[in-house]
Amino acid sequence: MPDFDISQFKDMYISEAREYLTSLNNNLLKLEKEPQNLDVLNEIFRVAHTLKGMSATMGFDNVVTLSHRMESLLDKLRKKNLEVDQYIIDLLFKGLDTLEKLIEDISLNSTDKNVPIKEILDEIDSIEVKKKQ
Repeated sequence: MPDFDISQFKDMYISEAREYLTSLNNNLLKLEKEPQNLDVLNEIFRVAHTLKGMSATMGFDNVVTLSHRMESLLDKLRKKNLEVDQYIIDLLFKGLDTLEKLIEDISLNSTDKNVPIKEILDEIDSIEVKKKQ
């Protein structure tokens, strides 16, 4: 198996990640208007899942962690274990904003370690606990 430098794929990764983030934004706007629309929810889940997989391949662990956590929240929404409300929509937009900062950091510095994600992860965890009660 030949050795290759995965960094040669960075520009393609950034371009595709930005397209997925645009799709995520557009679909979150749709979900905000139609919180019961399962097709839109499924599309958001698919985008988060794809971004997670791409990022894992490239070794961008913070993007993987955040997109995975968002994906888990979205799965609970799809399975109707949680209900879409404005707080969850706002939280997903905050996750999107953080993902955008992570991708920007990758484009500038080839790392996603400079953008803190603990706060958004804690918020996602707390909504899952709060809504289960």
